[in-house]
Amino acid sequence: MNKPFIDFYKTLEVSRQASQELIRVSYRKLAFRYHPDNFKEGNEARFLIIKEAHDTLTNETKKIDYDRLLKRRETPHEKPAGHVRANHDLSFVAAYVNKKKPWESRPGPAPTMQTHRNQTRCPACGGYGLLLDRFGGQKPCVTCYGSGRK
Repeated sequence: MNKPFIDFYKTLEVSRQASQELIRVSYRKLAFRYHPDNFKEGNEARFLIIKEAHDTLTNETKKIDYDRLLKRRETPHEKPAGHVRANHDLSFVAAYVNKKKPWESRPGPAPTMQTHRNQTRCPACGGYGLLLDRFGGQKPCVTCYGSGRK
């Protein structure tokens, strides 16, 4: 997981041209203020960020790498040559989302389930197709063979 970018110069409250001595003095002041043992303003998370900023800006190689990264973040990114952002037509998404159901497109009432008029419920099982046996279990109706119709 990528850590969020933190401007170490702003964290230590110094300019980019600050000397090592000024960075050290600012670090000591902020570390004392935000140290976890300080009851008034102690903040362990802030203290760790200040410590990381001090470690980075006092080490010459880390500072050069950090300054390069900072400069890259500040300059706008250029698109590669020949790169054209496509202006996609997303009308097909709207057509799919707004698509009507087959029964909504027809005029008139919605179709209903068709039943046969001569079908009536089985008198033995009441149309359920199941009967209770003497042990409380279920078994198919012997009159309608589990269909629930006469």
